[in-house]
Amino acid sequence: MTFSYWIQRHDYSAENFGDVTADEAIRAYADYDWGSELAAYDEDSDDRDCPPGIGFHNGYDGSNPEGMLLHICPLDATTVFLNFQRKTARRLLGVFPVMVDDVHYAEAVQAVLVPDLIRSLFALDPEPILRRCD
Repeated sequence: MTFSYWIQRHDYSAENFGDVTADEAIRAYADYDWGSELAAYDEDSDDRDCPPGIGFHNGYDGSNPEGMLLHICPLDATTVFLNFQRKTARRLLGVFPVMVDDVHYAEAVQAVLVPDLIRSLFALDPEPILRRCD
């Protein structure tokens, strides 16, 4: 399974990147200058700013019915916010199968856990991520 990613900046601009391996994803997260981006976020007086972050998905945009998405927003040097989403099969009225969005958040996760959470996502094992959420 392949995952692509994007980096979201504090001003809502984003840059999309192609498919990466788990190691490349971890490197992209680790190598980005989050300190400068967080400083710009803190200094920006515009009400339209948003937390910077990096996100990974494997077709959550609809191209993969079992797609997953993990958005990681550093809060400071030691803490991140997580948004995890996946498609989950449910039954409408107990009869009709439908796919619904299953969305989870984690307000404060230790940044040192991010590499392992990225590896879990790329291994299609959401359980370690879900244990940190909600």
